[in-house]
Amino acid sequence: MSTTLQQPILIRNTKPGPTVFTDAKSGAEITWGGANDAMGDDVQAVDADLLKNTEFLRSLSRGTFEVESAPADVLAALEGHLNSPALRRQAANWAAKQATEASTSIEKIERTDKNDIVSVTCVGPNTRGDGTCGEQIAVRENAKNEKAPLCPTHAQLAPQYVLTEDGGWVRVGLAARQTHQPITS
Repeated sequence: MSTTLQQPILIRNTKPGPTVFTDAKSGAEITWGGANDAMGDDVQAVDADLLKNTEFLRSLSRGTFEVESAPADVLAALEGHLNSPALRRQAANWAAKQATEASTSIEKIERTDKNDIVSVTCVGPNTRGDGTCGEQIAVRENAKNEKAPLCPTHAQLAPQYVLTEDGGWVRVGLAARQTHQPITS
C-alpha cells in the first residue's frame, strides 16, 4: 500500500484582523491571523474539500481570502469559477458596499466636539496677591472659556473675572470712588 502526499492548498487572509471560517455542514473551523501576521498565521493550509463550499468560494471571490499556492488543476478550476462575470459583479458591489460602510463608520467615530478633559491653571490670586494661584484644574476642552478657571479656593471670585479677546482671563475690581472737581478758569 502506497500513500502519496498531496500538495497543500495554502490560503491567505487579506483582512487586517483575525478571520474565522466555519463550515456549517461539518462544523470544521479554520482561523487565520490578520493580514501580514507576524507569526505567519495569515496563511493556513486547507483541505481541497473546502474549495467546494459555496460560502468559502464567495469569500475568495470577495477578496477576503486569496490562494497563496495550490496544484495547477485546482488553480485552473478556481480561476474558471472566480472569473465568471456574475461573481465579479457581486464582488465589485460587495467591495463598494464595504468601502461605504467603512467611511461611514469612520465618520461616526471621528469626534470633533472637543469634549476631552484638559488641565488649565487657576487664574486666581496667589497668597501674596502679586501673581496667579497656579493650581491645575481639570475642565472640558469645549467649556474651558465658559467660566474663569478657578480652583475651589478661588471659586467665589468667579464674578470678578472676564474673558479677554485673546482668550485670557482678567480680574476686574472696583476702584475707589473718585470725585472730579469742575475746572474753573
